[in-house]
Order: sequence, then C-alpha cells, then structure tokens
Amino acid sequence: QTSTDQSTGIPFKIIVSQSSSTKGSRSNLTFTEHITALRETLGSAVEVLPVQLPELSLRDQIELVVDATVYISAAGGSTATAMFLPKGAHLILFYHPVQYLDYDFWNNFPHLNVHWIGLWKE
Repeated sequence: QTSTDQSTGIPFKIIVSQSSSTKGSRSNLTFTEHITALRETLGSAVEVLPVQLPELSLRDQIELVVDATVYISAAGGSTATAMFLPKGAHLILFYHPVQYLDYDFWNNFPHLNVHWIGLWKE
C-alpha cells in the first residue's frame, strides 16, 4: 500500500527525470541504479515514476509534478517544471561543476527543499 502525506493525504510520489538532455554528459544519465534502489528500499510504500520529460507536453509535465514529493533530475533545462512542485517537496539535482549555474535560481524557491549532488570524479 502506498504511504500518504499525513497533512494532505496525497500519496508519496518520486519523479525521476531520465535522459533529460540529448547532448553532453546528461544524455546518458538514466538513474537506473537509483530507481532500482528506491524501489527495493521503499517497496510499494512510495510510487517511483521514471519519466522522459521531453516526450511529454508541458501540461502533462506540470500535472505529473504538481503532487510529487520528490523530483530527481540532472541540473539543467529539464528541471524547469520543478517550479510547479508543491510546498515542501524535495528537488534533488545531480550536477557537474559547470552545471552548477542553476544554484542561485533553485535555492531561491522558498517552497522547495533543494539538494545538490556532484557527479565529478577526482
């Protein structure tokens, strides 16, 4: 059974934006291992939805994220729909140092909890 947010009664939903770009390092970032780990750890308590946002209309993208609990994506253009996440939702952004340019933008959305995870190797 899917868990729900006690304050809203809305089921917990994690959106995972796969292959958010057709160019550069983000083109092969599918989060397959992350999706598997989330499903194995959370079971049916949380809905984990991998999506290819470029294949959806803007309306469908907004309808998808408007009640999401967590939105996972590579930093960049595909995260634009995250501004429609509900108050208190978590936005988890994977980035390369040169893609950290979105930092000021996303960290000034007071209704979101934004988390940054670096992808570079030293």
